[in-house]
Amino acid sequence: MIDSGVGLRMREFYAERNMLFKIHLDLLYACDLDCQHCYLDEKSSMKPASLEQITDVLSQASELGAMDLLLSGGEIFLRKDLMTILEAARRLKYRVRLKTHGGRIKPEQVEQLVALGVSAVDFSVYALDDDIHDAFTQRKGSL
Repeated sequence: MIDSGVGLRMREFYAERNMLFKIHLDLLYACDLDCQHCYLDEKSSMKPASLEQITDVLSQASELGAMDLLLSGGEIFLRKDLMTILEAARRLKYRVRLKTHGGRIKPEQVEQLVALGVSAVDFSVYALDDDIHDAFTQRKGSL
């Protein structure tokens, strides 16, 4: 999210022209946690969009002027092609933000995220106490 007077003026500029400013894509429904609040009941059986479908949506939204992209899921780091999706988004000049529980990020992926210029990574943390957090996610060791 762009915060500042500049960001506000940009949003107003886009709104006045009925232009698409921001998109939010859920890349998949699968997740290795079972959080109490999750609305995805059938997360393991729903087929995710293909790489081609996702890159097509990104291209179309870019042509409509979109510049801000939030990628979430399920757990986006379960996608083996996540870095390819991020590369496509950056080629299209998106400002990219990710939403994840963070438990599947590998050190080499952190380096890739930095190299790709991902602007923010939002982590789902439900408590700083292991027992409380893990009870919420229903997965021991998830904090």
